[in-house]
Amino acid sequence: MRKIFNNVKRYGSEIIVLGIIVIILYNIIFFYSFTQQSARLTENANKTQLGEIANQTVNLIKTQTTEMSSFIACAAVALSDYDNLLSEQAMARLRLLNEHSSFNRIRVVLPDYISYGPDGDTADVSMRHFLKDALKGKSGVSSLMSSVISDSNIIIYYTPIYHGDKIVGVLTGAYEVASLSAATNISSFGGNGFASVIELDGDIIITPQDDSLPESGQINAWSLLSEVQIKEGYSLDIIKTNVKNGRSGIFEYTVSGEKKYTYYTPVGVNDWYVLQTVPESVITAQTGYINEISMHLLIKVIGLFVLVIIIIWFYSFRTRRFITNTKLQLDSIVNAVPGGVVKCTDSGDYSIKYVSDGFLNMIGCSRARIKTGFCDNLLGSVHPDDRNRVSELLSRLDYDMVTQLEYRINTHSNNTLWVLNKCLRTIDKTDDTPCLYCVCIDITDSKVIQQTLQLSNERFKMAMSQTSNIVFEYDSVSDRIHFVTKTSSYYNLPLIIENGPSYFVENGIVSDDFTEQFLACFKSISKADTNMVSMILKLKRADGKLVWNKLTLSSIRDTLYNTYRSIGTFEDITQTK
Repeated sequence: MRKIFNNVKRYGSEIIVLGIIVIILYNIIFFYSFTQQSARLTENANKTQLGEIANQTVNLIKTQTTEMSSFIACAAVALSDYDNLLSEQAMARLRLLNEHSSFNRIRVVLPDYISYGPDGDTADVSMRHFLKDALKGKSGVSSLMSSVISDSNIIIYYTPIYHGDKIVGVLTGAYEVASLSAATNISSFGGNGFASVIELDGDIIITPQDDSLPESGQINAWSLLSEVQIKEGYSLDIIKTNVKNGRSGIFEYTVSGEKKYTYYTPVGVNDWYVLQTVPESVITAQTGYINEISMHLLIKVIGLFVLVIIIIWFYSFRTRRFITNTKLQLDSIVNAVPGGVVKCTDSGDYSIKYVSDGFLNMIGCSRARIKTGFCDNLLGSVHPDDRNRVSELLSRLDYDMVTQLEYRINTHSNNTLWVLNKCLRTIDKTDDTPCLYCVCIDITDSKVIQQTLQLSNERFKMAMSQTSNIVFEYDSVSDRIHFVTKTSSYYNLPLIIENGPSYFVENGIVSDDFTEQFLACFKSISKADTNMVSMILKLKRADGKLVWNKLTLSSIRDTLYNTYRSIGTFEDITQTK
């Protein structure tokens, strides 16, 4: 032992130097191991981020496509009122749709495959095969194609136009892919990442905002990838197979000496795929920055150890307090929502995992009573007559799609309420289990009003069927008269008169002696201070005979007390005269 102690004293400096060298070597080895692991972790993290950005791009494209499809569907409903899609009224509506939509142009296609624009221009679109499906009642989005109107590449949203039960045409909305490319222009990795959208066969629909790639939408991605060096373990055939089977994935390749990572995932629209790409140099730069910071931390780790612990404890304390405050704010917001919020499991019984005070107040019970009175599940509160229907609808909900359900629920006091339930099926991120988020709004009053209106409408129909008077509605804004009762047997009048009272004068139905007063009555009823006007006049019947009638007009006011519509009657008073 003494000999060892003496050797330590004798060779102390050498031992210290040796120890320092060992520590330095150990630090070098540790730092090298750390840099390797850091590079792998950074690469994996960036790959994950690349996939998330690709999914964001997918969601943006799907959202934009859904909005466009919904707009075209609503526009088709608006045009379904016209007997003739080429009438001036239909073309005026088409021009209005073009002015207020995001489409580059909206056109009407008749069954003869001739496309009509709002200004009357035509184009032969018989080569558009998707129009055959549209004329059979299908709606959708076309593949990439060249426009017959311009030289640009477009995609077309299409939907059938019904008139009654018959398809009378197709409404198409052309959208240039240059406009759609804004959805993929998401800044990522400091502006170095970019995205492309391709079809199943590899044709590029949307090119990234990157000068190294061509602008033409007809370039094929598979052709470009066949000329690059793909990393071992990946192959173009595997990528094509995955795309064909609707799978997502990532691969690495080298082009012009630069290594890149590309994540591919389906869009869910036609056979479109998103290719999200980032150069390896971006990841390498991030890794180098991390290693530089790590070296400084390694040198200062001992001196900063205590400080780091204090900072972590302080940050944890602040975070817990922030989370607590955020939860309180969220609960306040949820309780302020009209109706109530329920979170339940996505299973056969839909067990309740969370319920807001608003829902409890709506059904008139406490959280504890839900477990006993409603079996602690969502279906327990549903009216028995609606329970099977609601259960079936909930089982068919799509993920991440908001669906509206209307049904009755029972309260704790055995009252029945109508509710509007906006449901969202999703995955609970805390335990990766499917769940349902439901926002229930009490619509009982609206249902009562709706039923009252239906009853009033039936009473009105019965009253109209019993009267011998001619009843009509007059719209002073559009100058349109709509007859409620039949008129052809009396004065041979159409059901709807577009040019209002002038029609009676121009067609000699009103006797010349009463023309000026007749027009003055319709003009007067449009004024805010006029409630009712009437006059006695002579009208020419369909058989040419002049008969005495009493015209009565009553105004209908809106919430601002403006008169835009009125109800009128023609009463035959010839016998009275």
